[in-house]
Order: sequence, then structure tokens, then C-alpha cells
Amino acid sequence: MLKAYANFWKNYVNFKGKSTVADYWWTVLCNAIITAFLVIVFIISLVVVIATSQDDASMSIFGSIMIVVVIFLILLALWSLATFIPRISLLVRRTRDTGLSPWWCLLLLVRYIAPLLVIPALIGAITSGMFDSMATTDPAYMTGFLSSLLPARTLLDLADWGVAIFFFIVSLMPSKKQESKK
Repeated sequence: MLKAYANFWKNYVNFKGKSTVADYWWTVLCNAIITAFLVIVFIISLVVVIATSQDDASMSIFGSIMIVVVIFLILLALWSLATFIPRISLLVRRTRDTGLSPWWCLLLLVRYIAPLLVIPALIGAITSGMFDSMATTDPAYMTGFLSSLLPARTLLDLADWGVAIFFFIVSLMPSKKQESKK
């Protein structure tokens, strides 16, 4: 397990070669354990902050909780950024090991870039002044805007699930045997 995880970091930007099923899943397991550790530390930190706070200072409790949440989100974002390229390179090598073209990994664009397509609608809503008087307007106004995004978001979610299922199947496929050239 540790050897596979060490190879994950040694091959940080290695998009050539192959990666076995075991190497792939040991790395996924190690990353899941590290993420779970971060989540457990976050939960323990929240419990400690709430347990040690004073009863009459609700705003200081809220502030303390927000500090813990922000620190957790920063740590999680740093971890995600640090492992982003190695995870993609591992998936490219795993895809190649199954005999598929690594170009199939371009489907990852659906997972990482397609949700950004909703941003222009949000920018349009902000620049049109939709959020200026939200506190005094009818909640149905905001609900109408969000429901107008629902069909696009549903299609993006379906595409995301399709890509996730595809790569899950690819990750389970056996290695393709090399044909000897005569």
C-alpha cells in the first residue's frame, strides 16, 4: 500500500506508462484515509469549540465555529489542489493499462469544467440587480431564478454521473496483456 502511494507521488506528472488496478485502488484508499482524517479533525474541533464556549456568548460561538470551518475548508482545498494533477495522471495511466486510449480522460472535462457553465447565469443575475433587494422581496423571486437553472443543472449532474460510472468501470478493468511483436 505504501509503495503504491509513494509511486503516486513519484509519478506526480507522469502521464506516460501504466498503472495497475492495485496501484490505483491503494492510492484511492490512502487519499480517502487522509481525507477522512481531515474530516474527523474538523468534527473534533467543532465539538471542542462548542463544548468550551460560554452559554451567553452566541456570537462568539458562531465566530469560533466559522474560524474552524474556514480553516477546514482551506486545508481541504489545499489537499485537493495538491492531489489534483497526480490523480489525473494516475487515471490516465490506469486508462492506458486497460488498453483504452488515454484520450478518454478528456471526459473529465465534464466533471470539472461543465459546472462552471452555470456561472454566467449567476453573473447575469448579480449584474441585473436580482440580489440587491432579496431581503425585502418575495422568496418566490429567488426560487424562480434557481428553478430556471434546474434543467441545465440536471443535465450536468446526469453527465457527471455518467462520467463517474465510466471511470469506475475503467478502474476495475483488468490490465490488457502486451502482445509480443514477432
